[in-house]
Amino acid sequence: DHHSYVQVFDRATGAFRWQFHRKGHLYGAGVAPGGELWTSSANCWAVAGEMVRLDGSGQQQAAQFVQWMPSIYGQGMAIGSANGRLQKLDSAMTLTDLSTMTGAGSTSTPLLTGQQLVLWDGTAQVLRSVNLASGVRAFEYRGVMGASPDFELLRDGGVAWTAQLPDAGLLGAVNGRGEELLHCPLSTPVDSATAIIRGRAYVFSNAAIVAYEVPGLDVEPSGWVSSM
Repeated sequence: DHHSYVQVFDRATGAFRWQFHRKGHLYGAGVAPGGELWTSSANCWAVAGEMVRLDGSGQQQAAQFVQWMPSIYGQGMAIGSANGRLQKLDSAMTLTDLSTMTGAGSTSTPLLTGQQLVLWDGTAQVLRSVNLASGVRAFEYRGVMGASPDFELLRDGGVAWTAQLPDAGLLGAVNGRGEELLHCPLSTPVDSATAIIRGRAYVFSNAAIVAYEVPGLDVEPSGWVSSM
């Protein structure tokens, strides 16, 4: 049997604090706001997995077998795929089907901050922003181009992305209302995920780090904001 560990260190000093151990494999682990650790694990011959939620001191708060694959974690919730649909798992380990609200399938790439869920539906080639509390869609955008786009959630609820074109790259962005901010071909290919920091977009291209000026754009400081 294999064994998996999540180790926790003090942010200020680097001192070891505690660790979480499971037999088998971790099929998704993430830290939610407030320091909660969520994990999905299964033994070597089983499907994913047993969901466990721990508080910031390592004390177990809830555990239940949920046959699903988690993708992202928010405040008191996880988002992932189960039964071929996009689902929300709350802190009591109860699944809620999000497919009707979001119009998305299980393969959608989600981003999350607070109650605002932004997801890329690759099948329909559409970018959607939905409030999970109200069910209201903030926008639906169909102008994403290029192969394998990589997304970052912006401070105003908008989204920026990079993608690979046949002969170069592309950098695009929309604001929180789905209005286009950028649609810029890049002179170099995009070989990795993009980091947007204080008005600059950094990409790995041709074995070098390349920075592009993107005035006014900055990534959302909290939540699960990147599709890396």
